[in-house]
Amino acid sequence: MRPVLLKLTDINPLVCWALVALTALAVIGWLLYLRKKGTLQRDHLLTGGVVVAMVAIFLGFIYKMGHFTVNSYGTMLMLGFIGGIYVGIRLGVRRHIPGERIMDLGLLVLVASI
Repeated sequence: MRPVLLKLTDINPLVCWALVALTALAVIGWLLYLRKKGTLQRDHLLTGGVVVAMVAIFLGFIYKMGHFTVNSYGTMLMLGFIGGIYVGIRLGVRRHIPGERIMDLGLLVLVASI
């Protein structure tokens, strides 16, 4: 396996703004979907704003750094953790275990494993 999965150098500010705009459009689409279902709450609006702000801050940080390296080990560890939590929640629902309990257990496992 390659130790470096992805290396970003000389990021164009136009690309950063485009990614922030794409994230904002995705959040707006998600909010409209929740509104159509009738389950939109004030917390969803706050979550959407936080997601867009986090993406903007992250992209601004990468732009200021000038280069960014994504290591393959950390990426695969993150994908494995997310996949394990997803499968755990799906299996837990079949056994009538709340998803929040599985998420709490997953956080404890992550901290303990590191």
